[in-house]
Amino acid sequence: MRTYSTSYVASFAALAASMGFGTAWAVKDGSPSPLTIESKAVPPFLPEAPVAQPIVQRIQHAVVRATRGVPTSFEDALNRALAAHRDDPDPEAWNTLMQTLQTDATARMQVMRRLTQEPDAEMRDRLQTLLNGNAAPDVQAFAVRLASSNNITQRREGFGLMASLPHTAESYRLVAQTLEQEQDPSVLSGALLNLMQPGIIEPAESRAMVERVRNLTQHSDPNIRATSLMALLQWNKSGETLTPNVNQGLADSAPQVRQVALDMIISGNIRSEGFKAPLFNILRNANEDPSIRLGSLYALNYFTLSNAEYASYEQLRPEIDRLTQEKKMSEKTAMLPH
Repeated sequence: MRTYSTSYVASFAALAASMGFGTAWAVKDGSPSPLTIESKAVPPFLPEAPVAQPIVQRIQHAVVRATRGVPTSFEDALNRALAAHRDDPDPEAWNTLMQTLQTDATARMQVMRRLTQEPDAEMRDRLQTLLNGNAAPDVQAFAVRLASSNNITQRREGFGLMASLPHTAESYRLVAQTLEQEQDPSVLSGALLNLMQPGIIEPAESRAMVERVRNLTQHSDPNIRATSLMALLQWNKSGETLTPNVNQGLADSAPQVRQVALDMIISGNIRSEGFKAPLFNILRNANEDPSIRLGSLYALNYFTLSNAEYASYEQLRPEIDRLTQEKKMSEKTAMLPH
């Protein structure tokens, strides 16, 4: 199993979110500190008490839920959960629905029917969340059916659901076909996201998939170029060099593509002496994104520098120190309570 740096995972998550797959693909910080109550007396249920306020809200929500009564059917429970999800989410009720869907084919059919008929995008997103990760054969067939639709929205949402499910030979064939024929960038991005988890297919099909993905590294859409590079790293099982693709990525006009190329060097263990010149160019570029400049510095740590290259590095040391200090300050600021 391949391991990736935090920056690689962050790059992937950011891309997924920008493509509309923020639901299938999410990254969270650490949990907040445990709730502590000071020993001084605080009048109960005062809105201005910062610690008491969340407790009040939880009590109020619990009272409201208690007055709703017990759902009379799965459809009733689904309607209540969907209606409350925005203003008063009930994680326990949501988890109960997901557990029911694991074993109840009739309930799954209700959710799938609702998903295809629902006009509101946010509501469809909630419905899809209920099916994410459900490996029941009817859910897998439903995802393939959506991804094969003539409707662009359904194709995009179908690939989003497929990305959360175990892949089959049929799903890989659909991905391969989409990479060849699809014109809509959002659907194409969704198909590529299905290649981020490893799969076992015939060697000839795997090689053909790699070539399809390699062609998409030249696509006009920068998100597709970046995602293609990520997929190429995942699917390059033959040992074929990816050096030309990394060099192309380092010189790309889009920052997200340059970031992925850097991560391919750092996390993908792709090394070439030819990378050093473009890495130095990025490091010297004062107009480059600071995080990408630091990424080029980290990548250079994996190479042995000649005397001339080390001299260039030393000339850049004041700038490197400034970037490093700014990063540390940014990280400290991010950790401060808001």
